[in-house]
Amino acid sequence: MFLVMKVVVAILATLAPLLAQPDRFSTPACAGEGLELADRAVFLVCFDSNLKVPVWTAHEIKPERLHGESARPRQFQHDLGLSGPISRNSDYRGSGFSRGHMVPAEDMAWSDAAIRSTFLLSNAVPQRQSVNAGSWRQLEAAVHRIASVSDALYVFTGPIFEGDIERIGDGAVAVPTYTFKVVLAITGKRNTMYAAIVPNGPTGGKPLGYFTSTVEEVELRTGLDFFGGLADEEESRLQASSESFPTGIRVAMKQAGAAPFDDSGRTINATTSPGPAARSAPRRRGRTSEVASRSGDAGRRSPHRFCSLQFATWRRRNKQDR
Repeated sequence: MFLVMKVVVAILATLAPLLAQPDRFSTPACAGEGLELADRAVFLVCFDSNLKVPVWTAHEIKPERLHGESARPRQFQHDLGLSGPISRNSDYRGSGFSRGHMVPAEDMAWSDAAIRSTFLLSNAVPQRQSVNAGSWRQLEAAVHRIASVSDALYVFTGPIFEGDIERIGDGAVAVPTYTFKVVLAITGKRNTMYAAIVPNGPTGGKPLGYFTSTVEEVELRTGLDFFGGLADEEESRLQASSESFPTGIRVAMKQAGAAPFDDSGRTINATTSPGPAARSAPRRRGRTSEVASRSGDAGRRSPHRFCSLQFATWRRRNKQDR
């Protein structure tokens, strides 16, 4: 145990000089019975010793740190830096649940010390393996796509509990009903918020767009207040918006400098955001494409195909201009 404590202290000492700002736009409160705020230098954790899981985590992502090559640790460690009761690996064994990262290891792979800090059990919740390797992994990848075309992201992640709370292990670790992720993307002078709520159970193969939500909805279901450091008017406007997580083709066009476009393939003014219909279109788009694919309707041009053709046309014209 003493050795583990020394490892935790060494990790935090190594990370101390780094200039991550997970609290740049404020964080939710972490005060009350059993709640403890832990500063991991590169991210923050609000841990609930009654539930034995984090209530929320906060971290910053910069595009230059997206493709780290630090090796993943082989196993989680007990977080002996917390003062209250904690979860242990034995609580998860034989439970049927995985240790689901709240701050993803991949987001911290730019530093050996940073990635090790994500493998403390205070950064995990019991998560169905099908969700951990399915919808949740897709959501983490989508956040990376946003980060690749942004100046910085500020991400909050955590559990949602509804109804009777299931517990696992001798430590009675609480099993979330859902897990959420909310994101503030900074790109120049433009701010955009994204949110998703993913059930901790069978998702029926639904696409990621099905779980898109609003920051406002996450706040209602968790009682947390996100991004309180923004001006009130901007905070209210962004939190009420439902922004779809971007597809690979959207990111490719933005990286290449092409004009933005809505989901019907029409280009839009780069200084304005798409209207509500355009923002909600990806949900319909995924289902329409799936139906068209199953029916073999080759005559129906999907929005994905239209976007691909538009991008190819833009690249061809760009080369001619050169």
